[in-house]
Amino acid sequence: AGIPVDETMDNGGFVDAPNDVMAFDFAECWNTPKSIAFNLPPADYDTQLHGEWMGKRLWPMVGLAGDALLEPFWPMGLGLKRGWQAIMDACYVIDNLYNRALLAEKVGKDPSAMTWDDHYEALQAQSAQNFEFCNRLKVGEELGKGEYSDKSIIVTQLRKLTKDAEKPPLEVEIDPATRYAPLEDEANARIRAMSKAELENFTHPKVAKALAVADFYGKHSKSGGRGEIDYTAKALVSVNGKVRGGKDKGGYKPRISLCNIKPPVLPAAPIAIPKEQVESIAMKKRASLT
Repeated sequence: AGIPVDETMDNGGFVDAPNDVMAFDFAECWNTPKSIAFNLPPADYDTQLHGEWMGKRLWPMVGLAGDALLEPFWPMGLGLKRGWQAIMDACYVIDNLYNRALLAEKVGKDPSAMTWDDHYEALQAQSAQNFEFCNRLKVGEELGKGEYSDKSIIVTQLRKLTKDAEKPPLEVEIDPATRYAPLEDEANARIRAMSKAELENFTHPKVAKALAVADFYGKHSKSGGRGEIDYTAKALVSVNGKVRGGKDKGGYKPRISLCNIKPPVLPAAPIAIPKEQVESIAMKKRASLT
């Protein structure tokens, strides 16, 4: 069967009986104290200018992401939930490794005064907090249900701006403040604490996106029942600075987008005129000529 065993060992390389089931052994599990670890030098560090690195040992970002690594006991049904959250947490750290001013407001520092050491320390602390929320399944209520609440800030503001607004779909985002309940509550509390003047000038990013999508479809959609839109993509001009040449010589005809297919125009059906009506009109015309 291709099992990698050492046949020269006792019992043909297999463990002592009972050895009929050896896969998925949950008799022993290990929990990691953190899911993400990294130690990077400042982004502007140059060995030619600053010399050899004399700080702590450096290592790139290493993260555990997935249900098998963070929650191996699958029968409980929690592995997939934690696995998805862990993937988003890993993406959050990757996206912001060099976003030095990301957490300046949270740590109470001016963005211009935020050093790389301050940033990495704050990012590691945020990553540890995300991991704790992931372990405890502190998932936001709306994310758990898969849709925005009718009383949420997003839906409330959207319906104030337009009466015909549809509830936007809830999409999983990388930002932990949109996924974990404690962080989401903090973000919503900051919005609710805004003054009236600030609220008048504030548009939630999700609301702005929903309005932009509705405006686009309002301008480009037709009255067809399929919801098709009139859209023509821009012609390709250049790729990486290289100007595109003439027509393609490969003989391949690109597939036509379904968005550009116009509904067929059926020929108008002839109107049937009764024979009696034709004879009556003809007699009147003939009588008018005499």
